[in-house]
Amino acid sequence: MKKTITETMFVEAFDYVDNFSRKGLRALYEALIDYEESTGEEVELDVIRLRCEYAEYQSALEVALECGKKASSEEEALEYLRENTFVIEFDGGVIIQNF
Repeated sequence: MKKTITETMFVEAFDYVDNFSRKGLRALYEALIDYEESTGEEVELDVIRLRCEYAEYQSALEVALECGKKASSEEEALEYLRENTFVIEFDGGVIIQNF
């Protein structure tokens, strides 16, 4: 038995998690829906797994620096991230699949 999760339900499921902003959660939800539609594979709402698998940052530069990659611009940092992991860009930051 499957239950369809709306964006609101998805965001509310993370209410106790401080790793993501509301904008970030909405972007993650949209990315997961896009994944389901493009692959035909359903994604289970497992907050703990998603929290461990994805991380939100204010900028790609922040991620690159944390990974030890020197980047001179946001675009250069995004290029590095896109080559190494799944990146979700949104107004307010980026979410990456941890690698």
